[in-house]
Amino acid sequence: LDGVFCFSDYLAFKVIKYLRKYKREDIVIVGVDNIKNEIEIPIDFVSIGQNKSKTVNDALKLLFSQINDSNFKTQFIEEKVFVVKES
Repeated sequence: LDGVFCFSDYLAFKVIKYLRKYKREDIVIVGVDNIKNEIEIPIDFVSIGQNKSKTVNDALKLLFSQINDSNFKTQFIEEKVFVVKES
C-alpha cells in the first residue's frame, strides 16, 4: 500500500493517527476539503482544496444562464489547489 485518498481532511487525520499507532509512516495520505483554516489539525499532510465561494457563484451563474436560455451549452471547470498542511 503506497497511499490512501480520503474524502475529507478529518478522515485523513484519523487514518494518519491509526497508521502512526502501527508505526506505518511510509504511506502517503491525501485529504479533500482543506479545512486547515477552519479547525486545527496538528499533523502535516496533503489536502486538495477549493474556493467554495467561487464554486457557489459559478454554479449559480450556470443555473441562471440555463434558466434564461434553453439553448445554453454548459461548461463547468473547477480549479483545485493542492495544499500541504503544516502544524
